[in-house]
Amino acid sequence: MGDSTIRVQPFPSVAIQITGPSDIDILEGNDATLECVITGLSSPNAVSWSIVGSPNLRIFTVYPNGMVAHAADYDANKHSDWSIDQSRTNHYDLIIPDVNIDDDGIYDCGLNIDTPGTIASHYGTLSVTVPVTSVSIDGYSTGTTVYIIHGSESSFTCRVIGTKPSADIDWFIGTQLYQGTLSVENDGKLRDTTSVFTFTPNLDNDDDKQLQCKASNTDERSPVTTYVTLYVKVAIPSNPMISDASSDYSTGSTVIVTSGNSYTFTCTAGESRPEPTITWYLGSTEKTGNQPSVIPNGKLSTTVRSLTFTPQWTDHDEQLQCRAENDVTPQYKQTHIMLDVYVGPTIPTISGSNAITAGTSATFTCFTTSRPESILTWYINNTPQSINNNTPQNNNGLIIASSDLMFTSNLDNHNGKNLKCKADNEADTSAKEKEITLEVQVIPSNIEISSVSTGKLIVYNNIESTITCTSIGGKPAATIQWYINNSPATHDNVQTPDNQQDNRLKDTISTLVLTPIYTEHHNKTLKCEATNDATDRDQPINEQVLLDVWISPDQVNIDGYSTNDNVTMRAGVEYQLDCTASKAHPPASIEWYKDDVDITTGSNSRIVWDHDGKMDTISRLSITPIKEDFGKRIGCESNHDAQSMTQHTFVNMIVQFTLQQ
Repeated sequence: MGDSTIRVQPFPSVAIQITGPSDIDILEGNDATLECVITGLSSPNAVSWSIVGSPNLRIFTVYPNGMVAHAADYDANKHSDWSIDQSRTNHYDLIIPDVNIDDDGIYDCGLNIDTPGTIASHYGTLSVTVPVTSVSIDGYSTGTTVYIIHGSESSFTCRVIGTKPSADIDWFIGTQLYQGTLSVENDGKLRDTTSVFTFTPNLDNDDDKQLQCKASNTDERSPVTTYVTLYVKVAIPSNPMISDASSDYSTGSTVIVTSGNSYTFTCTAGESRPEPTITWYLGSTEKTGNQPSVIPNGKLSTTVRSLTFTPQWTDHDEQLQCRAENDVTPQYKQTHIMLDVYVGPTIPTISGSNAITAGTSATFTCFTTSRPESILTWYINNTPQSINNNTPQNNNGLIIASSDLMFTSNLDNHNGKNLKCKADNEADTSAKEKEITLEVQVIPSNIEISSVSTGKLIVYNNIESTITCTSIGGKPAATIQWYINNSPATHDNVQTPDNQQDNRLKDTISTLVLTPIYTEHHNKTLKCEATNDATDRDQPINEQVLLDVWISPDQVNIDGYSTNDNVTMRAGVEYQLDCTASKAHPPASIEWYKDDVDITTGSNSRIVWDHDGKMDTISRLSITPIKEDFGKRIGCESNHDAQSMTQHTFVNMIVQFTLQQ
């Protein structure tokens, strides 16, 4: 920056010299002083401190007498602690305390008639340095233990947010320096810096080391550091081995076993970190192995786990498989042997559910596999049954025998009875048998909703109603669900007492507590639906009714008058008063009183339909007052089943009469 001499008209003899601020680099949080030296300043001239930009912002105006005024763009929220320092001769220095990135910019000290930023000697740049204050590794807090895999490439991302200038980032494993791939994004005046470090971990070199990210952008402060601790895991290197007391088996070896005998096989897998987890499978079925043992070798471990089991005929030609895995082995390692099983009859299997519905046809099929073919016999409570033996099937040298049993289920004859299938053949002197207990289920005979008349259920607006639904005679007890217009409704207090006619059956009683609202529930369908295991889920039994919500009048008034109004009447003249009970369902009844005397007989009523099916009751009273009626009250009172208290209004009779009357 240099000096410039400006001659201002109309005073050509006065020379004004202005030396504007120099460029300043300053750390965020420090106080900035932008110097401006002005000589020869005289009226009518003045000097402005401005921030150069689009638009230019004029902050302070300095007058020849030394007075400093706020200029047009002065912002009390931002500039209140800024000041002009005139403590040195001819100095009009701009003081900005505690600078931040928002103060970064070009500042001009020039005549207020000049455009800021056009005379080089009048302006300078305030460059605010925002230092690195925090650094983070994506996904991890400082000191976190990070699990990585030996020999498998790993990437980490270190971020520094909101600095000026951008940060330099270095990576360290232990004391070894590494460089990542650096990228910088501009966010206005600030910079976001990212470094991605990719490496292939090694158990010996990297385990239990600190992976550090160090970042800085100024020599005035030490680098900011974060770190994670590396834990190197190792995948299982090869397939495990299956062995028994006599042999080690290669994958796919055929091993002869005898049905009914106990065998123990051992699986050995390793070395890895963490130690391998061993799981045994017979075919696709997981088998429970014995307690594993772990053999450490430095940081690596080997796992040994045995399986003791008794093979059955279904295990013939099955794979006995040992799988070894840990959380860093992409695909489990496995080996297997093939089982060659020679068996007598297997324990029969019975197809068909033991839960049957009363009155329907029940069919059960019994299967067994053996060599040679087995003879199958059915029993119900140890009584032999007529059966239908099917054609035997050959299954890889074993014979599958099957037999069907069909009957019509009956609660008295079959419920709780034992159904047994027995298999015999020449290869096994002890017969094999399967037994199940029959459970006869019964569809509920009926369902009822309480207090229903002609398909409707009367309830009162905003008054809690307790509604009961009873499902009669089910086994097991039915489940009840309530619906209002097909939307499920919450219910409670479910009871399942014994049915009075047959204590083997259950009734289900469900209570729905409903506080009906006329606008929500009137003329809506209330349905109670019952299901149990014996019913068709798509066709439950149900009863439904229409909700008839009774609502009391919202007001009662004598037309034209407020309660306790005085009504002037002439004695001997007939008058008519109308009383309206509004918006009720069904319509309210109206009674008239003179003081406490019922005078309803002198009235007649009509009903007018209102909104939402509600009705107004209008009662007209004809009355001819006499002088003795002076001061008496004419009262109108509504009665309705849906209101706990009557509603009423009244007026006072002011009867005028002559002396002759």
